[in-house]
Amino acid sequence: PTRHADSEVTEENLSVVHIESGKLIQGSSPSSDLACHLVIYRGWEAIHAIVHSHSHYATVCAMLKMNIPVHSTMHADYFGNSIPCLPFINHRVDNFGSQILEAKCNAALLAHHGSILLLKNPTEAAKKLSALEEIAHLYYDAMIVATLKNIEFVQIENIDTEKIHRHFSDRFGSDLCE
Repeated sequence: PTRHADSEVTEENLSVVHIESGKLIQGSSPSSDLACHLVIYRGWEAIHAIVHSHSHYATVCAMLKMNIPVHSTMHADYFGNSIPCLPFINHRVDNFGSQILEAKCNAALLAHHGSILLLKNPTEAAKKLSALEEIAHLYYDAMIVATLKNIEFVQIENIDTEKIHRHFSDRFGSDLCE
């Protein structure tokens, strides 16, 4: 599992853990959410990296229990789908790994907690985390302006989102989990 610290993903704050035993192989101490991450790794073989973050805007959206619909081509490019906010599960008491597996998405907000990214390719971690935070920031700001100005704020149609993502992934490679 990866741990996000000081708004930057680096080799120094990555943890490499044996999936079966949960023992640290190299890097920094794993996240306190290791048990959740292991459930995901064991249940979804295509996942090779998990980024769990408490970045500002993604966490604001998670605190407000807001899904992030696809409103920008950047969002469609990187994630292809809406980013759901999954219901609250106390991660200190219960394991929310099964909930994430059931959601079958490569990016999610965890209500009252933060965000999680599931990646096929660990080298994409910093780029995807940065994109998620920027998308959450744009969404939050746009929601405020739309509300203040009483503007209808509609998402990109699903068929267009799929075409945008397909074009992006054909050119740059896809890290979608589905």
